[in-house]
Amino acid sequence: MAGAVAATTVLVGVVGTPAWAQAPVPLGVAETYGVLAGQAVTDVPPPVGPSVINGDLGVWPGTSVTGAPVVNGDTHVGDTEAMQAQADLTTAYNFAAAEPTTSTVSELGGQTLVAGVYTSPATMSLTGTVTLDGQNDPNSVFIFQAGSDLITAVDSRVSLVNGAQACNVFWQVSSSATLNTRTVFVGSILALQSATLGEGATVAGRVLARNGAVTLIHNTITRPFCAASIAPPTISKAFGDATIPADGTTSLSFTLTNPNVGTALTGVTFSDALPAGLVVATPNGLTGSCGGGTIAATAGGGSISLAGATLPAGGSCTFSVNVTGTTSGTKVNTSSPVDSNESGPG
Repeated sequence: MAGAVAATTVLVGVVGTPAWAQAPVPLGVAETYGVLAGQAVTDVPPPVGPSVINGDLGVWPGTSVTGAPVVNGDTHVGDTEAMQAQADLTTAYNFAAAEPTTSTVSELGGQTLVAGVYTSPATMSLTGTVTLDGQNDPNSVFIFQAGSDLITAVDSRVSLVNGAQACNVFWQVSSSATLNTRTVFVGSILALQSATLGEGATVAGRVLARNGAVTLIHNTITRPFCAASIAPPTISKAFGDATIPADGTTSLSFTLTNPNVGTALTGVTFSDALPAGLVVATPNGLTGSCGGGTIAATAGGGSISLAGATLPAGGSCTFSVNVTGTTSGTKVNTSSPVDSNESGPG
């Protein structure tokens, strides 16, 4: 019999290979900033304020900071650090503006969007809630290109579901951004001119303005951090003999490897369907083990499975069973990455 070892379906406590290959916007040293302005940062003082910036604050080439926002980071006003951050912001802005469009949209409210690049030829608006669906991929990237202003209505919201992360959401605004009162916003605003936040608006991201001012009124801006990406394990399998006669027996071995050097994987589960002409031998000759998981290889059956295994960080495991050919021929060894769905690392 000629043929290849059948594909293996694997479930494991990690997220699989991303379906969307969009690169995130490179922020350079601007990545550490919660607020960055070209001319000034103005924070309305108490009793309304102050605002809280969880990240750095910077102004360049201007030097004006009015009010007393609470800055849980460094402050750079008119210095070389702020100048470099503005230079990197310009690079990031141009990168985001040049990305090819996935879809054209002007009003975001009420929509659920998957990873991609969304463009409005003029003002981009948000009234109500827009939901960004990561589709179980923590590396999913969302880029919004506003041809003019970005404006949110009062009590509007950006919601993240299914693994989408604030660190991978970017808003390239060709004029100015206005987040109205109590807006709950997500992502990094890269505005050519200015940015104004209404009272009580919050941003899980950054407010970065190239040429103008950033105006705050009792806001909270929190620079986001990406959760570490967890790679799925890999699996290889091989026959002990390339050719066996009808009713002959050979071994079939499986090796699972965890490529994550800092993270263990739990709940590793797979089921391998043997190709036509092969069944598990009697007895099955099981040797080895795999991360404490349960190996099922029923004599005379056409599949081999593993359930509930744990792979240590950077570790691997190997086991083998005997299989019998019901017809003679060549068996082709294969090695491939596993498929996986979302659960969580151990």
